[in-house]
Parts: sequence; structure tokens; C-alpha cells
Amino acid sequence: MITCAWMRRAVGNLGLLGLLGLAGFSDASAAGPSPEDVRVGPAALTFSAGYIRSGMPYEGIVARARDDRRLNGPSDVIYLQLAKPGEVSPGDLFTVYRSIRKVFHPSSGDYLGDLISVRGVVRVTSIAKDIAAAKIIRAYDSITQGEVIMRFSTTPAEEAQATGASRANLDSPGLVIDVQYQGGLIGQRNIAYVDLGRRDGIQPGDTLELIRVAPGLPPRSIGELQVLSVEEQTATTLIARSTENIYRGDRVTFAKEAAPAGLPPSGVTPPPQAPPVVP
Repeated sequence: MITCAWMRRAVGNLGLLGLLGLAGFSDASAAGPSPEDVRVGPAALTFSAGYIRSGMPYEGIVARARDDRRLNGPSDVIYLQLAKPGEVSPGDLFTVYRSIRKVFHPSSGDYLGDLISVRGVVRVTSIAKDIAAAKIIRAYDSITQGEVIMRFSTTPAEEAQATGASRANLDSPGLVIDVQYQGGLIGQRNIAYVDLGRRDGIQPGDTLELIRVAPGLPPRSIGELQVLSVEEQTATTLIARSTENIYRGDRVTFAKEAAPAGLPPSGVTPPPQAPPVVP
């Protein structure tokens, strides 16, 4: 937990900030994952879409911006209060994130984790004691004072292969448990989070079907979700198609695969064919 006293100490180190402000560092990346991997395209979307997780890594906080700006973006310089300054060197990369809110299951009420918003990526340029100057090299949203940093990685620490759970063995459909941005209409191209994860056999790239259930009416399909990333019991998805506004509590299940052209659906016996007529 970030205490007020700790924050005051971070913001109060003004003398150190002056030592760091003009220091520079080569933009060449160290060996390992690169911010170029998440610059544009599907990889950037997946990286910036966030996830639901508890027990996030903590390496420090954003103490302030060089020009005391409230909102910061690409190429701006910010100052980091480091939790372990002895383990940080110029050139190190950090992901800036914010815990938006706690997420509870819409049916059971169980706590599932915090909704994590990935704000951007920064590179350390210089360090004095426990304060580091860092340049913003990727910004997916505004970066502000008090947000938390962790070591940059394009692969979540918890990522693993699917557990092998059979998709046919789902006891019941999953549910939409949260959305990235609340308020307004939630539909196509928005981000939604569901309560199906690795334990259910979910993998990135899977397609899920959105199902609306209303009292007295048969269930109906209202759209599709494309899985972007997977946690143990949740997944981050892109709403690829929707015919109605999406709500927390809507059902999701594996999309049914269409039968190849010319073949009957599974379990249906084709009608007998009349013998050919011989002239």
C-alpha cells in the first residue's frame, strides 16, 4: 500500500530531480523484450487492453513530471520513486499501470482481482539515490503521479500453456464480469473481461459467443468476443461483433464451429438419396 508519508518523501526530493532532469541516455534497448514489440497492431492492443489480476508486482511509483504536468504522454520525462534503487540501471524499462477497481463476480460475489489498466512504458535515463528520471516511450493513456511501475515484459509472468481442460466439459457458460471503460454504450471494438481462463481451456485467439438471456424468452446470440490474453480464471477479450449493448452478466461460451459446406451439422443424419436413373 502506498502511504501518504511515502508519497511526500517521493515528491519532496526536489534537489535530486534537478540532478536528473538534463541527463540523457541512448535510446538503444537492452537485450530482451522491446517496446517495439507493442508499438502498433494486435500486439499493442493485447498489451494495453489490461487484465484482472491480484498480487501485482511493485517496483515504485510515478513521483512527478519534470514540468509538473498533470497528464503526460510520449517523449515526456517523468520521475520515479524506486522501491529497490540498487537493482535499477539507466536503460531499464518499466511498465506503468493503474489499479482501476476491485472486480467481483456478478453471480457469486467472489473477489476475482483488480482491473489493471496499462498506461505505458518508460525507459530510465538516470538515477540519483532512489529517484530516477525516465522517458515515456509508449503511452496508451495519460500517465499521472501516483501510478505504479513494474518491470517491462511483453509476456505476463503468470502466462502458461492451457491446462488441457476440455472445451466440451464446461459445466456452464461463463459471464462478462467487467468492461474496460464503464458508462455509455459498450459494443464492438470495446474491451470486455470474462470469467473463463486457462483452467477452462481458453487460449489467446479463441472466439467466444455472447448470449443474452431474458426471462420468458429463449437465449439469443448477440455477438462474438476475440480472446486477447488469458489469466488462470479470467480472460481479456475484444468485442469483435455485437448487435446490442453488452452488459456485465451477459453469458459467454465457446463459439460453435460451422459445418463445412455441403456437410450436415454434427449429429444429423443426411436424408437417403434416390438411386440414379439409368436411361
